[in-house]
Amino acid sequence: MKFIYHGINTNLPVDRLSDLLLHPTTKTISIDVETVSLIDKTIIGIGIAISPTDSFYCPIYPITSEIIDQVYLLTTRSDITKIYHNANFDIEGLRQYAISHNLPEPDIWNIADTNLMANNAALPPDLYTLGRDLLSDYSLFTIPSLFAEARTLLQKRNVTMLDIELDKVALKCCNDVRTTFRLYEEIPKHPHWNDRVAECYKVDLELTSWLKIIQRKGFKLDKTEVNNKYNELILKAEILEDWSEEEGFSISSNQQVGMALANSGIVLPLTKTGRQLDTSEEVLEKVDHKFARETLEYRGIRKTLSTYIEPYLNSERAYTNFRLDLSTGRLASFDRNLQNIPSDLRSIFSPDNNIFSYSDMSQAEMRTFAFITQDPVMIKAYEDGISIHEITFKGIFPNKIYDKSTADYVTAKSFNFAMIFNAADGTLSQRFKIEQKLASQIKRDWLALYNVGHQWMRTMINTNYQCYCGCGLTFVEDIFGRKMLLPDLFRGQKHIDTCKISYTIQGSVASANKRALLYTMKTDNPDMRLQVHDEFIVDGYYEFRKELNEIFKGLYIPFENKQAAKWS
Repeated sequence: MKFIYHGINTNLPVDRLSDLLLHPTTKTISIDVETVSLIDKTIIGIGIAISPTDSFYCPIYPITSEIIDQVYLLTTRSDITKIYHNANFDIEGLRQYAISHNLPEPDIWNIADTNLMANNAALPPDLYTLGRDLLSDYSLFTIPSLFAEARTLLQKRNVTMLDIELDKVALKCCNDVRTTFRLYEEIPKHPHWNDRVAECYKVDLELTSWLKIIQRKGFKLDKTEVNNKYNELILKAEILEDWSEEEGFSISSNQQVGMALANSGIVLPLTKTGRQLDTSEEVLEKVDHKFARETLEYRGIRKTLSTYIEPYLNSERAYTNFRLDLSTGRLASFDRNLQNIPSDLRSIFSPDNNIFSYSDMSQAEMRTFAFITQDPVMIKAYEDGISIHEITFKGIFPNKIYDKSTADYVTAKSFNFAMIFNAADGTLSQRFKIEQKLASQIKRDWLALYNVGHQWMRTMINTNYQCYCGCGLTFVEDIFGRKMLLPDLFRGQKHIDTCKISYTIQGSVASANKRALLYTMKTDNPDMRLQVHDEFIVDGYYEFRKELNEIFKGLYIPFENKQAAKWS
């Protein structure tokens, strides 16, 4: 077998179809890979469309196409534009196939991504919904629907794509690649699309290619430090386990933790099943009892061990992957989320070139909020070189001496970040562990201090961002013109109102950060190893350019340069 074909040319002989597949005349194809599952990313087949009407599926498992390597080599050609729907996932799968079969790696530069196109234009990013809503294509079906059918047919709970009939896998994949090809042509015709959206998409697409290079380098691990951290955390965990046994319960057992708290007079809610007491993190954080506090600490230690230490005990390097498909467009790390590694664990990484250079955006969210709202108090503070946190401290604690070492300063600083994202009174009370009455008072003081910023927030909340084209979607824009789809109504109006504010700020910061990263890579191509929210880490000595400080004209966000033998 060479392939399974779906399209309008079913009357053509196989050899003619093979020639069309292997020698695409338009130099544009769409590609989709089918994997065993989302967890097991072993490729079981490659789908290719050479037009919106002609698609091919070349299986690898359970049978292998006679021309699979020739088909795969199409993905390596830089003269062919390769359209993906989630290039990040498909390219990584193709790369693993290439490594295991001693083939050249897929091209990462001449690509397109309809998922990123949709995400930048505030369109539903999943292929099924896009096909239905933009193309009126109801032939698509999802992997969950295939799995549900297979579970019923096979009477198995856990199924993979290997449990699906080959013809159905082929049909799904062929439908997907034809739809992807059509979306590539149709999304730029949508009313949401304009020159600014196109520029935002171009940034994301270029960055996708650079991130593939960055994430393959990884960090060298300091084995001695990894072992030291492991022993240190294991000792802390064992001490807490011994302590809990002395108290008459096992701290590693949710059920026993619940019973111990109940026996101490703490009333806990039941889990959703109603079978035991709820000892989730959300519940325990509200409980003022030593058992709850120690349990949370124990779980944190165990999570740190399982996530960041134990996987590296026998490893030489630490790797992660990146994605760009979050609602705000923020760069996210997955498969070992190194963006969220605790700061006290960063010492497990060592530079290959003797030193790390790192730089982060100073008060990016606060400066962006000030720029967008044009709040005069904030603007003047930045013009005068005064910290916004100092202004807030003096505004909400007028009778106290300003001191950065005090808990009140931490509260003022944290309140700034919480408020620009429209935190509710209850959230502030819980987060800062203060009475809700006090949280409400501090919030009122903050809103009065930054009154113009407050009025902007009210305007954002009270504005109906229903799309003008009649599609029924709602979105806000960042300062670069990227459109961000707001959540559905089932999430609640309060959540939507908060997102109107937070998406605008976070999306603007994310867009500035991505452009700063892209500028750095295209200008100097330093040995970049990681992006952590507002921070870049380079292996070796590097001075980040001053041009990064004003990526968007008029918005000044300084990048602070640092060098050290360890990233801290």
